[in-house]
Amino acid sequence: MIDFSKAFDRIDHNILLLKLQILCVPPISLHWCADFLQERNLRVKMGQIKSSWHQINDSVPQGTKLGPTLFLVMINDLEPNLPIYKFVDDCTVYDAHLKSANSALQTNIDGISEWIDNINMLLNVKKTKELCISLTKCPLNLQNLSLANNEIKVGDEFKLLSVNISSDLS
Repeated sequence: MIDFSKAFDRIDHNILLLKLQILCVPPISLHWCADFLQERNLRVKMGQIKSSWHQINDSVPQGTKLGPTLFLVMINDLEPNLPIYKFVDDCTVYDAHLKSANSALQTNIDGISEWIDNINMLLNVKKTKELCISLTKCPLNLQNLSLANNEIKVGDEFKLLSVNISSDLS
């Protein structure tokens, strides 16, 4: 499972609008999205104390109907040839082996890491996890995966779209 760090907060408006343009979004809708995203201001209020206004130059507003859709547009072209599941800001890459312990996962993770760098986003290495499911008596001896020179933690279970999956499928 790959975790984007502050997924909605790191979206570069220029890259997102370019991706919408590539997807042939009509110009009027493209301008509407640009107006929705750009020149937004924010301040914090605690009790009666208010901070000064600050302009936000990136991110997609969370809690909106459009936010998740715009995030999916942002990651839509993430390695289209990979065995991958994408759902809002969750992304799962998988690889299956019957008898061989050769895995293309590290190559795939390296490609994803490079793609992430190109769109100015970050992956959260601490929340990115590996789960090895093996139903054999002798588990496969797979190489340790790494991301950004950090070893990816191997877990016994993880939650995928609110479903707990364990390494023994119990």
